[in-house]
Amino acid sequence: MENNDDLVVDFSAVKEGFETIAKGIYEAFFFDLVKGMSVNNNPKLDITFKISEGPYKGRMLWLHPSLQPQSLWRIKRILSSVGTKLELTGKIKVSQIINALKNRPCRIIVDCDPKKDFPNSVTDVLPSRGGVLGTESSEPNLKDEEELEVEKKEKPKTDYIGKKESVEEELTEEDLPT
Repeated sequence: MENNDDLVVDFSAVKEGFETIAKGIYEAFFFDLVKGMSVNNNPKLDITFKISEGPYKGRMLWLHPSLQPQSLWRIKRILSSVGTKLELTGKIKVSQIINALKNRPCRIIVDCDPKKDFPNSVTDVLPSRGGVLGTESSEPNLKDEEELEVEKKEKPKTDYIGKKESVEEELTEEDLPT
């Protein structure tokens, strides 16, 4: 077996931590989904979203909903919101959930708390307004003025400490799951 004590690493292009993503609603897709275990040894779903448009295109964000019975409402809400064809009134295999969501377009609501080590969090998942299906190319999307404002904002600096505003104020009735 080879000794890796002499392995050389290059820190010249390494940034200090993550660059935060501005709070807002972003077109994205379910990039990866894996069944995992929480620190309390409970089953969970590890969801990786990839932003598909705008200044943060290609950036990834994560959500880790529990698969415990008392928490399944969150996964059911995601499945309903993005319009899967799964029957949500009985038992479903986790592999079916993963297959139903993989590469499916959606919009994610992203919050930002710069005081945290990992300042960004996905707080909700909404249906996509069209476009990306998990590929690098997509049809142009029609955007409302709010979404265009999110893209125009400057990227926040990690030392920014501002008033935390509710993202829900930016939603319209059309955005809410039925």
